[in-house]
Amino acid sequence: MKMHVRIRKVAEAPNARCKAAPWADHVPGAVNHHGKSLPLGYELEGELTQPLVVGGPLVVRRTHRNGVEIRGVFTTSPIAAIETNQVWTQNSVYLVTFLDADRKSGEAAAS
Repeated sequence: MKMHVRIRKVAEAPNARCKAAPWADHVPGAVNHHGKSLPLGYELEGELTQPLVVGGPLVVRRTHRNGVEIRGVFTTSPIAAIETNQVWTQNSVYLVTFLDADRKSGEAAAS
């Protein structure tokens, strides 16, 4: 079963190795932004490619990035914790919203 998700960076993880980049310094598609992680508010949509498991990455086959249709693969650092609808990685805290499979309502289906 495909899991269509919306992922939004809502916070920097405590003791993050890579601090969140300011939006002014963010270059879409750049890797590692000179030791910075994604800016707060960064958002993407797409298909979750594997179950969320502590120790593994969050991987999404992206269809949209920050409201713009752009395909690609989004991967995080290893997941440190999973709480209800949040995923904590080494650097970031992401809000994960599971969307309707048929995409009619856009409301969260489950978390």
